[in-house]
Amino acid sequence: MTLREGLLWLMGIGAGVLAFYAIDRLENQNKWPIIAAWLAMLRPDDKRGLAFVATAGIAVVAYLGTLLMLYEITPTSWRVWVEELFKVSAAAIVASQVVHGRVVLRRRAPD
Repeated sequence: MTLREGLLWLMGIGAGVLAFYAIDRLENQNKWPIIAAWLAMLRPDDKRGLAFVATAGIAVVAYLGTLLMLYEITPTSWRVWVEELFKVSAAAIVASQVVHGRVVLRRRAPD
């Protein structure tokens, strides 16, 4: 895998994988009990919203990495910036939900 491929992965499904993994790990660890307790208190839909925000944040940082490495053309106006950031965030969130539906929800389904 090249750096470009890694950044592209993080701009899509990888952002969701990392976000859900990080939230799960933080909730089930003892190093930062305040964070673990806070995450444990969240309702499932609030935790899902947090995962959406984390997913979008990771994807945007990866997109900025592609710009820094000159893999992508830098947007020329504020409107193009808004469109690109929305596109990257939405794609990562949708991809993460596909994986969530295929992996996590399938585990919960009764046989």
